[in-house]
Amino acid sequence: MKVNRIWLAVGIIFICSAFYEARLKPQSRPAYERALVLYRQNNYERSLAELETAYSIEPNSTAILVLMGWNDLKLGRHAEARENFGRAARLDPDLVEAKLGLAYLDIESGQGEVRLGEIRSLLEQEPGNLDFQLAAASMFRQLGQNQEAARMFYSLLDSNLYGDLARQNLEQMYGMENLNEPIPTQFPEFNRPATLQLHFRTQDRYWQQRNGTEWKNFYIRGVNLGPGLPGRYASDPPVLVEDYLLWFDKISSLGANTVRAFSILPPAFYRALKRHNETPNTPPLYLLQGVWLADSPNTTLFQPSVISASRQVITNTIDAIHGQGDLPVRPGYGGGLYVVDVSEYVLGILIGREFEPNLVITNNSANPGQSSYNGRFVSLGHGNAVESWLARMVDYAAEYETLKYNQQSPVGIVNWPALDPLMHSTEASLAEEYRFRQRLGETLPPSSPSEIVDDNDVVSVDDTLFQKSSELASGLFAAYTVFPYFPDFVYREPSYLMVQDEEGPNPYLGYLRALRQYYQTMPLLAGGYGISTSMGIARFHPY
Repeated sequence: MKVNRIWLAVGIIFICSAFYEARLKPQSRPAYERALVLYRQNNYERSLAELETAYSIEPNSTAILVLMGWNDLKLGRHAEARENFGRAARLDPDLVEAKLGLAYLDIESGQGEVRLGEIRSLLEQEPGNLDFQLAAASMFRQLGQNQEAARMFYSLLDSNLYGDLARQNLEQMYGMENLNEPIPTQFPEFNRPATLQLHFRTQDRYWQQRNGTEWKNFYIRGVNLGPGLPGRYASDPPVLVEDYLLWFDKISSLGANTVRAFSILPPAFYRALKRHNETPNTPPLYLLQGVWLADSPNTTLFQPSVISASRQVITNTIDAIHGQGDLPVRPGYGGGLYVVDVSEYVLGILIGREFEPNLVITNNSANPGQSSYNGRFVSLGHGNAVESWLARMVDYAAEYETLKYNQQSPVGIVNWPALDPLMHSTEASLAEEYRFRQRLGETLPPSSPSEIVDDNDVVSVDDTLFQKSSELASGLFAAYTVFPYFPDFVYREPSYLMVQDEEGPNPYLGYLRALRQYYQTMPLLAGGYGISTSMGIARFHPY
């Protein structure tokens, strides 16, 4: 039998090619598998080095490109990650791994539109892929879909490969790191009480605490908790219960009975507060919860987006203190799953921050028709635009807590001397200063400055104009951040200089008395006071 020489040649070539592929040709698989192990050990630089070897052998491998993309993403190299994920997707338009990588990149980089439905669809295509589940759970967490993320992390707890990482994420979300306690399996249900819950109220000029069927006056001795650790920003607060428990113990040892939080803190703060207060023979610490609004001095308060965002912060804050908070992580705010109810310890809800006079003047000028507000719980008969806006926020806070939780907490706004309703002859505005300098003979432009600046004592926010309805049983209060060295009128005003204590003139005491005299109808809280302990000197004070 004769053998066709052409077929014989083809057979020889095939056998030689197979031998080359199997025995002689460099293989990318071993390098890829080493890279995968290194990636799972969080050793991204070494993983990439192995992948470079694999890529030089097989540059069109989608598996290699996708893993390179994940390594780049973990190292913050967004452009490189997008190139690798994108090339893998072009090579195989149906590749789930590449699509998921691009979706995660959009979240991580803040570029591109993230579609939750698309991520869920990708997961359905690969239901048994633990790598996908971990990546998707991380994406849901970053997008603020905390409960969905928690369910996915919980399903990974028994995984030998990702169980520890899943537990770490869950502990962070619930504020349970280092506690070694069982992790909740679901978000707690809430049953609205049948009757209005009232633990504190304001009456005339006093706070009062319920004691059985009676009310007793309560004097606040507080500490502001600005959670900035050395070397860290205040917007990056501690996340461990043990840190807050240590602070609470020291605060209690001072004789304080209250902690003020300026904004929503991480879940660990509220978990620690409840744990501290439930420790036997430990005096409880009560909470003055701040709601931080209007971050920019250029904010136009009456824009619908600003009103909506401000209401959302109020909603998030009240949900958090009632143990029903599901909050996305945002810069400057706590985020996660708030399942610990501390509402019985809440002395009051404090809306806003110390507005700059510039912001108040600008918003008053831009909204002359916003001089009143008629709410269910809080109203303003006649005032300026910013007062009406704040009355609206206070009313919303009271309404939300009442309708959702059938509970009320005393409500107030943050104020400071620069915007107090008192008038001071010793405080000059920039325009007045300009005229003084002209009269003294200085050579100045003929017209005074037209820009709006942060002059003190030229505009006010007067919360005595707020009127509470009979439905607001918890009441209102006033809160001032009041320092002895700013503004200058605190230690220059003649009437304040006439006030003396056992050591001599005390104009700071004079100012406090004048402020107290003005606020006849509600409690007045010094919500921040003291002197700077920084190394530099910004102001001198004669006393």
